[in-house]
Amino acid sequence: MPVIDVDKSLREKLGENGVTSLINLINSALNEQKNNIVEIVEKAFEQRLSEELAKFRVEIAQSFSEIREDMHSLRSEMIKWMFVFWIGQVAVFIGLFAAFLK
Repeated sequence: MPVIDVDKSLREKLGENGVTSLINLINSALNEQKNNIVEIVEKAFEQRLSEELAKFRVEIAQSFSEIREDMHSLRSEMIKWMFVFWIGQVAVFIGLFAAFLK
């Protein structure tokens, strides 16, 4: 509970019960104001977090799409080079086989 110092003249006019009631009123108003501010900040934070998560999800989806495209092109390149390698191997084998038969 915050410490509130009430001036002597006000204390004399209100009395101890009045001062206590005034302090309780001020404290409850401050607590309510603090709760309202916290609630507003929480809502703003949640909204911002949702927006940022949505952006992040879009970026992740785009990245995965780019990765899939890259993998597809790499797969095509790998298959192409595999055929080149196999054709070379077959040509060498045929050449060695022909040389062996002579």
